Amino acid sequence: MHNKSMAGTIAWSISLIKVLDIIGRYNNNIMNNKVKVILDKIILWLFLSLGFFTPIIFTSSTAEFYEFPKMFFVYFVGSTLLAVFLTSRILFGGKKLMLPDWRVLGFLGLIFLSTIFSSHFYTSIWGYYSRFNGGLVSYLVFFGIYFVGINFLDQGKKKKVINAVCLSLFPISLYGIFQISEYDRIFSTLGQPNWLASYIVFVLPVVVGLAVREKEDLKRYFWMATAGFALVNLWFASSLSGVLGLVASFLYLAVVFRKKVFNKWTLVGLLVFLLFGAMNLSFFKDRMSDALVFSTDPESYKVSDPGLIRAGLWEGSLNMSVANPKNLLLGVGPETFPYEFPFFREGFLNYSSEWNFILNKPHNYYLEILVETGALALIFYFLIMFKTFKHKNKFMVAGLVGFYATNFFGWPTVYTSLLFWLWLSFMRINSTENTSP
Repeated sequence: MHNKSMAGTIAWSISLIKVLDIIGRYNNNIMNNKVKVILDKIILWLFLSLGFFTPIIFTSSTAEFYEFPKMFFVYFVGSTLLAVFLTSRILFGGKKLMLPDWRVLGFLGLIFLSTIFSSHFYTSIWGYYSRFNGGLVSYLVFFGIYFVGINFLDQGKKKKVINAVCLSLFPISLYGIFQISEYDRIFSTLGQPNWLASYIVFVLPVVVGLAVREKEDLKRYFWMATAGFALVNLWFASSLSGVLGLVASFLYLAVVFRKKVFNKWTLVGLLVFLLFGAMNLSFFKDRMSDALVFSTDPESYKVSDPGLIRAGLWEGSLNMSVANPKNLLLGVGPETFPYEFPFFREGFLNYSSEWNFILNKPHNYYLEILVETGALALIFYFLIMFKTFKHKNKFMVAGLVGFYATNFFGWPTVYTSLLFWLWLSFMRINSTENTSP
């Protein structure tokens, strides 16, 4: 009897242990799932924060009010985003990681090589002082955001991030409208009129897409109002590159959708644009006239001499890129243009309105890539551009078309750089979206 009692007790104990083990595993699974859900929510909110807050941030507490605080916000949030994602992967695993596109890897690899052989190593790592966008560190942060995006975002999360990006256009446009009576050329929270215009051109086609596709009247009217306010900002920024970018993006939509794009709401938007444009036509006409003048006589210009300055910058930049084989293949190093350009500066720039300025950009992003990171990097960038044209969401592509056009006369700012890398990550996500408006 005693042996039977002992055997029963042992059997009961073993059963209890198994039950407790099952309960423990169940509780651990619940706890792990809760932690995983929390980390996923943090990652999504970090993406939403990048999309919405980055263009709004500025401060008077630093020497550079606009680009500098935006860049450090992206540094902080982007690095946190990557750290949380990697932590989640290490603790809980997940589906097989998607590798970055080979064109992106090639472009980043050439930037790394150009940095190694840079004429000013530390500047190429961190970027030119006061802004710190364009150095190797900024590219690595943007690449990290892109990498997390292609491995974390799905269609639902992607749409939320796009909505956050488009939503930021509303307060920024309102702030810009309040500047109309105070400045000849408005700049809102972006810092310079051309930077504001480039941002609007990038985001506006996507906002139009949201308005066209929206089924709820209230949301559709909100997106239409946002687009209208953005058009007012674009005109009062008096940015030739911005208007050319807008024309390029909407010509693209017209070709893709043909007559479908010319509905009543498109006509309303164009009428609003022309109405506010008529209120500021003289200044815009003067800027267009100045862009076509190449005179060293300051009295020849009504506003400024952008055409003359760009001619000198572009000519000197081309001469710099072919100065030796190293410059041609790998460039002088990211963000080192202001150090190297004085050796190739055209003499007639001494008669321009910026004769005593440090010219830190060639005012053409494609020339900037050529000069600073070489012809090979420029080829890979063109390959990336060509790939983006194949994406199904034509409103996103239209924004990129406008962005590429404005880059012919300028360069990406912190936020447009961020949007470019976000858009690249969105385009790696398998899409079943309808391409019609």
